[in-house]
Amino acid sequence: MYVVHVVRQFYPGVGGLENHVLDLARAQVAAGDRIRVVTLDRLFKDEAQERLAATEMLDGIEIVRIPFSGSQRYPLALSVLRHLDGADIVHVHAIDFFFDFLGWTRPLHRHKLVATTHGGFFHTNYAARLKRVWFSTITRLSSMFYDAIVACSTSDYERFRTVCPGRVRLIEDGVNTSKFHDAAAEHFRKSLIAIGRFSQNKRIDLLLRFAEALAAKDPDWRLTIAGRPDDLRIADIDALIRSAGLESSVRVVDSPSDAELKQLMADSSFLASASDYEGFGMTSIEGMSAGLFPVLSDIPPFRSLVDRTGLGLILDFNNSEAAANTLLQRAADMASYYGEQRRACMTAAEAYDWAHISAEIGALYETILGIGMASSDEAAPTQPFDEASGSRQASLGKH
Repeated sequence: MYVVHVVRQFYPGVGGLENHVLDLARAQVAAGDRIRVVTLDRLFKDEAQERLAATEMLDGIEIVRIPFSGSQRYPLALSVLRHLDGADIVHVHAIDFFFDFLGWTRPLHRHKLVATTHGGFFHTNYAARLKRVWFSTITRLSSMFYDAIVACSTSDYERFRTVCPGRVRLIEDGVNTSKFHDAAAEHFRKSLIAIGRFSQNKRIDLLLRFAEALAAKDPDWRLTIAGRPDDLRIADIDALIRSAGLESSVRVVDSPSDAELKQLMADSSFLASASDYEGFGMTSIEGMSAGLFPVLSDIPPFRSLVDRTGLGLILDFNNSEAAANTLLQRAADMASYYGEQRRACMTAAEAYDWAHISAEIGALYETILGIGMASSDEAAPTQPFDEASGSRQASLGKH
């Protein structure tokens, strides 16, 4: 099958969206598919805005980079239409210009269209009212041209089925479970690690209050905060640490490599996130693949993870005292069966491996194309999708 993925940012960029498309494309190449990724020719995070090579091959993936104009929030790139020829499926990632433009121009390019939601554009409260209006009008109209919308989280599924009923399919994000496999501390440690962008929605302020409450009850507890600056700077976090008097129990690691993250995980038994928004929560699965026990805020993606795996704690980080008490109680018990718990986390994470997710997405492509159906490809009707996939639960049930 020939699949063209369209995404605004890609390799050598690094981030949740970029990594999702790269890992999916690699899994599809491994399954024998021909894959092209069409993306923009400049990285938003590159202050110099240097143009990248127009074409490149990476691990069997053909990369085509095209120019754009306009803002980074809604970059305009009309030349995307030149790079779709011959595709069986055009798979658009995120709800942005590409999603709208390729939907509206479908009568011209006539390709089968699939889109993955990636949280839509609701990651922050910026322009919240305008976003809601846009979603209920423009996004609703654009989605009419798509054969299927892949919601990569339960929250996305509930949101998108309101504007495109009958075409939404829940296939949660895949995770590279080999990257940090078995990296957590081999023996129980009173140590947590938080991994991710330093942004407002990650609620690092609440995480530090939680660390303060832990330290007051047991000064042996440690917290590592690892990630790259976003709308919070290192200086902002350091100021919060000093004001809480946590210099001896909290450390901040700026932009660690994967190898450095593995070393940090080797000193930790728990993965913590106080985030108030996640599209899926991929870092939590990566942490579980390392053997880290997740300690998470009460938001839908995290509740779904804990419900489906039977592992982890959901805490109210707004009540730091109660959250600290809950963790201390669980940790006191866990110390005696830490090895078993560590293995259970790694096993549960395997159900989110990209090989499983790629197979689910491939089956969706085949249904859209009518492959294996009685009718011919040309005559095969587009099948509606309006129920959450049960395959993930089935996979977990095997462990």
